Amino acid sequence: MKADLHLPGKKEVHLYDLCLADYENFDECYKDILSEEEKDRCVRFISIPERARYIQVHCLLRIILASYLKCWPFQVELCRTKSGKPVLSGQRNLHFSISYRDEYLFVAVSGNQFIGCDIEKIAAVNYPEEYLKMYFSLEEIGYINSGIGETEKLTSLLRIWTMKEAFVKAKGMGIDEKMKDYNFVPFFSEEVITLPFDEGNRWMIRVRNQHVKYLAALAFRGSMPDITCFQDVPGSESFRFRLQKL
Repeated sequence: MKADLHLPGKKEVHLYDLCLADYENFDECYKDILSEEEKDRCVRFISIPERARYIQVHCLLRIILASYLKCWPFQVELCRTKSGKPVLSGQRNLHFSISYRDEYLFVAVSGNQFIGCDIEKIAAVNYPEEYLKMYFSLEEIGYINSGIGETEKLTSLLRIWTMKEAFVKAKGMGIDEKMKDYNFVPFFSEEVITLPFDEGNRWMIRVRNQHVKYLAALAFRGSMPDITCFQDVPGSESFRFRLQKL
């Protein structure tokens, strides 16, 4: 597959914001795209919709990464770190983060390994009090509770949560009890700051409204990167033509 994109540098981010409804019929060709491990996982899905979504997301991720690596999607070699973060095997110049919820897929690609993204649907959270105490700092809880009405409080909660998710992905960490020690309220007034729990490093964490009912966050270690947004995958037209021929 021909690559039309340059590799993003360490101060660049390419953001892919994709509506999954625009990419269907992967069930017809996923065996030509996914790895053996991914195909084995597909077989274990009981839910047909969840299986279809898994195939969609992982096929699209491979197509995106292949466009940078100048190879076919099935040739992209992925592995996981000890914390479970998916990474490219043996790649030092290309890094990514992936998140999806319901209809949307969010992928960040950069030359900086400390990159993370998250997307969340604005919906009610079960047991919010326990959830707050487990994962949010006292200052964050105060910020959330200062909102006027339940909708504003819920939006504030999810804005902070997307920040936390994006940050731990960028750091290559798992979600655990330490999350409540991380305070991201300062990012509501500052775009780039040094975090007290990551001394010596500056971070940018940006949250934006996405498709009315969604929030998306990007975390990046360093100064403000050059961000380019895409709403389609590289080479998508030729790839869709191939899907129609299968």
